[in-house]
Amino acid sequence: MTQPLVSIIIPCYNSERWVAEAVQSALDQTYPHIEVIVIDDGSTDGSVEVLKSFGDCIYWETGPNRGACAARNRGTELAKGEYLQFLDADDFLLADSVDLLMAKLAEYSCQAAVGLVLRFQSKTKPTVQALGDPDSSQTYSGNQYIIWKNLGRLSAISVNATQSPLAGFGYPAAWLMSSKLAHNAGPWDESLELCQDTEYYERLAASSDGVCFVPRVVAGYRVENPRCISGRQSRASAESMLRCCQKRMALLRNHCKDQEVRVCIARGYYEYLLRYGRTFQDLWNLACQELAILNVRAELVPSTKKQARLARILGAVHAATLTRALRRFSRIAPVL
Repeated sequence: MTQPLVSIIIPCYNSERWVAEAVQSALDQTYPHIEVIVIDDGSTDGSVEVLKSFGDCIYWETGPNRGACAARNRGTELAKGEYLQFLDADDFLLADSVDLLMAKLAEYSCQAAVGLVLRFQSKTKPTVQALGDPDSSQTYSGNQYIIWKNLGRLSAISVNATQSPLAGFGYPAAWLMSSKLAHNAGPWDESLELCQDTEYYERLAASSDGVCFVPRVVAGYRVENPRCISGRQSRASAESMLRCCQKRMALLRNHCKDQEVRVCIARGYYEYLLRYGRTFQDLWNLACQELAILNVRAELVPSTKKQARLARILGAVHAATLTRALRRFSRIAPVL
């Protein structure tokens, strides 16, 4: 019996330095039945020439710059596969990524599976051998193979995992899902400039009957790309991050009596305060109001022990303010 087709969709914008590696990692999958679709989002560098060099091995197209979410949505429209995997143009997949995730989907009869990614910088890029098989207990609790059906648990993971170099939930390359589930969950939100990944995958999880977790590194995530949207400090990015927190609260409204869920949502607002401070006073005020509504004990809101100690003394908002100041102006900032 022919194995299901998996479509690997790569949005690309001015990624001449990295896109060849991303595309080649998709083509090198040990899973035999894949198609690779690259949507160039109006690049002005040599990205298109790089894509042309792959000939008929991939399908690609280019158009005006509309953002990564629009490119992913266009790739989804073109995809013929029964399953989808998104891969950013500056990241890469391990050769057995699709094999591992598809095997777990079959084992648990799930519509979506998520593995781990290892964040790296180009100067210290890990080899495939160095990625290895991490001890899942260091990042996630529970059995080696788990299906999470509690969206609150999934949401908590999406925030907590980002504190470790081994992460999963909010990174596109960590996920593989059925095209039917992707259709039911709806398209990527093209109005968001920041946090699109977390918002999309939480919504995907909410639409699923459970997500299968694979405690194996399946991809590498590059952290120093200067064009990375996560580094933007504009008002649009601030509004996007805050709107993502609000969408999370709406999505998890039925679970908001659960302490773990409220803590997760509160941490999203806390991260907003850390990132933007009072740069946009109206947004700061709104974030503080919504954080207070959640009624989470101050020391539970931060994600590190030292920040939690500050929050216990000063309150979560003042702890965020002080931590932000230390990060910006003091050499001891990395300890917080």
